[in-house]
Amino acid sequence: MIFIFFLVVAVVLVFAIKNNLSSSQTKQLHSQITKIKQQIHSFQDKYQALPGDINNAFELKLSNYPTNGNADGIITDSISENKLFDAELTNFWLHLGNAGFFAEKYDGFSNESARIGFSLPKAQGIKKNNEAGIVAFGYNQNGGAVNFLHIGFSEADATNLYTKPVLTAKNANIIDKKFDDGLPNSGKILAKTGNNLQDNSRQEECFQNNKYLANSNIVACQLLFSF
Repeated sequence: MIFIFFLVVAVVLVFAIKNNLSSSQTKQLHSQITKIKQQIHSFQDKYQALPGDINNAFELKLSNYPTNGNADGIITDSISENKLFDAELTNFWLHLGNAGFFAEKYDGFSNESARIGFSLPKAQGIKKNNEAGIVAFGYNQNGGAVNFLHIGFSEADATNLYTKPVLTAKNANIIDKKFDDGLPNSGKILAKTGNNLQDNSRQEECFQNNKYLANSNIVACQLLFSF
């Protein structure tokens, strides 16, 4: 019985270690997000608009084909519902790369042609088995524009953009607490769950009552970084 007990404990520890990020991986992810946000601000300073949303991108040679946005200050898809990986969501990375502020270049491919690391950045520091892309998107909140870098892009097809949990609640808490207010529903870092940018189902696996759970062996959380 004692052997079985220690065996179970060992298995639990293995899963916890496998799922949790090291301190260096946490720093790597936050450093990547910080760098992207700095590049977004540099783009805004030069063009007085957001990448993807800029309405004269083609004229400024930020792309080789018409990719102009509507200049409303909100990064969104072609149907203004952030259900697709197309339009401003796709062109955000294309413009940012072509402006010269971003080290990487992105191909501008959308929907089912989109690939993590080619059409949008791959989130750094995330465990390989939970590989995730970074999506930029926004919406109108109380009459103002709110935009985020979302960690958790999985894939896309012609009708949907899919996301998935990529962090344990413990890791999400560490990142939020270290670089923001430590609360999943407030501040510049927000937690979410679900299978797309609107879906928050199963959030009880990540946080409850505006507190992250202490869970360290279930990958349950996605994160939003406002910019």
